[in-house]
Amino acid sequence: MAVASSIYTEISEWALQQRDHEAAHGQPAPLSPAQRKALQDLHNAIRPSQIEPDIGGIDWVSLLHRYRNAYPDPNSGVIFKEEPVVPSAPPRFTCSVQIKENSAPFPGPGTGLINDAVPSFARKKDAKQYAAKCAIEWLKMKKFIPDNTEDMTFKKPKASSTNSNIPTMTTTTPATSQQQPAAKKQRRIPPTPPEARVMTQNPMGLGDGANGNKPFSNGGELSALSLVEQYCKKLGIQAPRYNLAEQEIRGFWCGSPEFEVVDTQRLKFPPDMGHVKDILGKKHAKELMADEVLRHLQRVYDERQETIRRVLANLGANSSIGQNVG
Repeated sequence: MAVASSIYTEISEWALQQRDHEAAHGQPAPLSPAQRKALQDLHNAIRPSQIEPDIGGIDWVSLLHRYRNAYPDPNSGVIFKEEPVVPSAPPRFTCSVQIKENSAPFPGPGTGLINDAVPSFARKKDAKQYAAKCAIEWLKMKKFIPDNTEDMTFKKPKASSTNSNIPTMTTTTPATSQQQPAAKKQRRIPPTPPEARVMTQNPMGLGDGANGNKPFSNGGELSALSLVEQYCKKLGIQAPRYNLAEQEIRGFWCGSPEFEVVDTQRLKFPPDMGHVKDILGKKHAKELMADEVLRHLQRVYDERQETIRRVLANLGANSSIGQNVG
């Protein structure tokens, strides 16, 4: 439906008056709420529509979190930064993401910018997916992950590898009858030292049952959670509480173990011991926390065993001297 040409004339004259006012006073002319809304609606109606980049049907955010979960970094994770586009009506949003493999955020120069700018989206979720997509595409380009992002699984690199700081990933392949299941990695279960078994009293609580204390169980593979409980019992401390919380991305968890304050101070546990984040699955997050706790408990246990050995060695030497003197 057409409008009278006089309306265009009046609008043009009014717009020129606003420009003259700004030129004379150094600031825009004041507007009523109705005028401001009318101008914003007119501007949105006549400006070219913004074409949003295609993000496809893949959940890029979850894929990026899975990658970070497989190769965690204690000093950084997957850091998203969302920002509204101002002014914008209706509202639009941009998002960038930072990972340790690259110093610059994504999207960035050569990694997703459009007309040298981060593209905006009508939905925050789409802006976040696009940022994660740019990061995944860069990881593929740099050969951190294979080109095929479908049916992808993540394996932790071996600690002994000389290139352990460069992650490797594999895609799933059907199992054949010739393939044998990989042997499970056995956790180290320290035996009760022979010196402790001959002591009539054991101030450290280590023994083979002669004084009512059972040794560590070594029948079959034990989980890290079970071993943590056994180590804590032998060290005379309370097992930790595992505080877990689901993160913004559903299904991903963060958490930290909590010991009694007196035990933490006495055994000199690091303040960030066992802290995890961006872990897919509550059970897996708890197991990773227990793995880290177990490593520190083993250290304390080994130090105590060494102390016992030295004390017994000194007692044996003094006993021999006394017999020779007699």
